[in-house]
This record gives sequence, structure tokens and C-alpha cells, in this order.
Amino acid sequence: MVYDFLGFIGGFFYAVCFIPQLYSMFCGKNNNDVNIYYIYCQILGASFMISYGTLNQLLPIIILNAFTLFCLLIVLYKLYISTPD
Repeated sequence: MVYDFLGFIGGFFYAVCFIPQLYSMFCGKNNNDVNIYYIYCQILGASFMISYGTLNQLLPIIILNAFTLFCLLIVLYKLYISTPD
């Protein structure tokens, strides 16, 4: 397929997204915090996977990653409104 690189990019972001979270858990001060870069990498991964699914007409990939992206945006919103200025 011509657009397989989008799937590889999305998979890459899904794979490396855990590195910032693990780093902040083991090297940070608070284990309960969610690392914002973890969320950003997840959003990038979901976006590329939605593009990949759309261009290759893969409905399960589109639906599941759209739902994931929706949930991630809600988490990101809650993180920003709960963060003191």
C-alpha cells in the first residue's frame, strides 16, 4: 500500500510515547503525574493512524483511533484546566 508510512509513523509515536511517562515516574518527583509529552505523543500516534486508516479504507483503525483521540483530547483538556497558572 502506498500510505503504509503513515501507519509506521503512528506506530512509532505509540511505541515511544511511554518513554516520557516512564521517565517522569522513575526519575521525577511525583509518580501520580501524567507527563504532557506522553499525551502529545499519543495524540500524534492516533492522528497518523486515523490518516493511515482513512487513506487505506480501514474502518476498524479509523473508529478505534478516533475514539482514542477523543479520549486523549478530554484528558488534555482536564490537565490544562486543573493546572494552576
